[in-house]
Amino acid sequence: MMDTSRSKGQLIQELLKAQRRIVELEQSAAERRHDEEPASVNRRIYVILESIQDGFFAMDRNWCFTYVNRRSAEQLGCKPADLLGQNAWEKFPQLIGTDHYLFALKAMEERQAQYYEAKGVITDTWYGVTVNPAAEGVSVY
Repeated sequence: MMDTSRSKGQLIQELLKAQRRIVELEQSAAERRHDEEPASVNRRIYVILESIQDGFFAMDRNWCFTYVNRRSAEQLGCKPADLLGQNAWEKFPQLIGTDHYLFALKAMEERQAQYYEAKGVITDTWYGVTVNPAAEGVSVY
């Protein structure tokens, strides 16, 4: 059961903590070359990312999707599995040159969070978007 008393800001903070934790776990796993990760931590991160009503996805420094929640995939007209490992700009070339593209580049290059409002290219909906830099790329929500 989802805790409905949490605000959107609190959920976003939990997401950011969860993404940092994911990066820490990926680095640790790469160093050890074996998975010692408790299943309960993975499950908790998954539940948090899937419980939010906003789209959320993460991309690595090569602009490949490393995580896509169900809501974000729906907004992009795909399933999460269809996007994982795919380069965002190759999968959606119509985004190149848009605010979505320019603010993502800016967040990655300047290592500072970017917020903007823009009309979706894939859907005809307006979105308030935050692009947050992370050690391994960016998270978008």
